[in-house]
Amino acid sequence: MNFIKNLSDYSLGADFGCGNGKYLVAIAKEASNSDFPKLMPMVASDVSFNLAKIVRDKGFDTTVVDILDSPFRLGIFDFFLSIAVVHHFCTEERRREAVARMIDSLRPGGVGLIQVWAKDQYKDSQPAKYIKKHKEEANSETISLEPLNGMHLPIHKGGTSFKYSDVLVPFKSKSRTESDVNSARYYHLFEEGELEALIKCIPHVNILESFYEQGNWFAIVQRLQ
Repeated sequence: MNFIKNLSDYSLGADFGCGNGKYLVAIAKEASNSDFPKLMPMVASDVSFNLAKIVRDKGFDTTVVDILDSPFRLGIFDFFLSIAVVHHFCTEERRREAVARMIDSLRPGGVGLIQVWAKDQYKDSQPAKYIKKHKEEANSETISLEPLNGMHLPIHKGGTSFKYSDVLVPFKSKSRTESDVNSARYYHLFEEGELEALIKCIPHVNILESFYEQGNWFAIVQRLQ
């Protein structure tokens, strides 16, 4: 929330990959505080139609967008959020392109907050919330999934350290029953310095700050021109 608090009044921003809108809701709840900037209504987008509908039903402007084919005008936003988005792209080229498209949407001087999942969940010997939250799951039976299109990726076991940089993480939708087949999401887990190296390949951008927090890597970027 400190990133948002440092913005200027009447800034126009985007939440790329808004999911169920949890960050939009959190920002809206803070809006009445005297130390919080008076922001323009944020533009929310997600590649999932169902998630976009959920966010729209919460009262936010939402559109279905593939960030690699963004419809937003170049230089339109003062800031953006990209929380838990970039690590779902399966190649370095696509991850770099996704970040570049988001940065292109900023006006010169505009800033963005990018967050990705870290491979290291035990930085400074302290386990991240993910490890603590899924401790019981780590002792459960291994979940098996059929290969997707003949491709094999390691299936991560919840609550354990990541052994590989590219994994499938099983999850179960709340709408599924116990007998339903499990699904999995692809994740690329970022090593220390990897996010910064990716951003440095993109022209006209400066990294204002990068840091680790609770099993995630963050970078605050600024478009230069």
